[in-house]
Parts: sequence; C-alpha cells; structure tokens
Amino acid sequence: MLCNIKIRLQKQKHKSPKLRRNLALLQTNIAQQYRQQLDEALNSLKAVEDLDKRTDILVAAINSSIENVLPVEERIRNKWISKETLEKVKQKRKLKLQRDQSESAEAEYRRKCNEVRKAARGDKQKWMEDKCNDIQKYHAEYRTHEVYKLIKDPSKKWQAKTSAIKDKNGKPIMEREKVKERWTEHCSELYEITDMPGKDSFLKELSEMTPPPSDNTDENIL
Repeated sequence: MLCNIKIRLQKQKHKSPKLRRNLALLQTNIAQQYRQQLDEALNSLKAVEDLDKRTDILVAAINSSIENVLPVEERIRNKWISKETLEKVKQKRKLKLQRDQSESAEAEYRRKCNEVRKAARGDKQKWMEDKCNDIQKYHAEYRTHEVYKLIKDPSKKWQAKTSAIKDKNGKPIMEREKVKERWTEHCSELYEITDMPGKDSFLKELSEMTPPPSDNTDENIL
C-alpha cells in the first residue's frame, strides 16, 4: 500500500520578552510613592477570607503598583552604550513616527540617525580605551587572570552548544552511544605511542583506576 502524505509544520511563535522594571528606583524617593500605591491596593484584602483569593489580590496589587510607579528599564544590548546615547535613541524613535509628515521631519530624522551613530562609535571607542587601560594596569600588577578575562570579553563570540562530533571520515555523529564510542576510540589512540617511556605500566595504572561517581555520566562526556 502506497500513499503520499503532505505535512505542514506549524511555525513556532516567538514569545515577546518580559518588560523589566527599574527596581533600583525603589532606593530613591519613589519608594514612598510605591508604598502608597500598594497600601491603597491592599485595602480590599480585609474583606476577603479565602487564602487563595487573598494571594491573587496581593500579587495583582504588587504588579499594578510596580507598573504605575516604576518605569520600564531599557535593555542595553551593547555594554558600551551610554545613557546619553540612549536618550538620543529615544528621540530618534519619536522622530521616526513623524518622518512621513514632511520633508523637514525626514531631514530631522536622518540628522538624528547620524548623531546616534556618531555617539555610539564614540562610546565604543571610550569603552575600548578604558579596557586597554585596565589591561595595562593589571599586567603591571601581575594579575594575569584579570588580564586574560578583559582580553576575552570584547573578542569572544557566541557559539551554539552542540554534542555532535565527527568520526575518522569526517561524518557527523549525533547518537549518544556512538559519540561515547568515538571518544573512547580517540582517547585510546592518544596512548598508542610506541616510544613513550613506561607506556605499559602507565596503561596498566590507568586501567586499574576507578572513575569518580557521577549522577549523569552522559552529560559529563558530552
């Protein structure tokens, strides 16, 4: 029996990121305003005896107070962006909504875009100079750990974690058992050195060693 089957995969929807509130403002005068908002919202708790309902009202009161008092925290993707540049970015976004109204609005929007680019380049240059000064300082103090950490920070690139490896022929291996077999084969080949002094006694010692206990051996290997 033969048949043709057509499958249409459903596109996965990306969830919108949660808005973060600037909780650091609770250490300022805004804390008093937040307490007032929360006290007003909690007045309805006195008439409710059910524990679950009281919990829901409490959570809703806290969330509403935070939304009314605390502003949304701006997510900074690049570490070197300054607050002044972020303010210019906000102005550019407002101008973008009005750019189609007139030619002068379009020109103002383009001018602000160039201003933001120039400010971002300056912020990055200053950030890199500060990093270089710190590297020179730590190098003079023989603090090599901090030196390598600062060098790695601006130059590292994100890499996806993968458990796949290649066999001798360059073919990718995905199965866990085959991956472990390939690692065993590779490690065995490392000790196949004919001119290694004390090779036999060394291999005998390795075979008699007991590996430490592990709750998740596969994760440690892969």
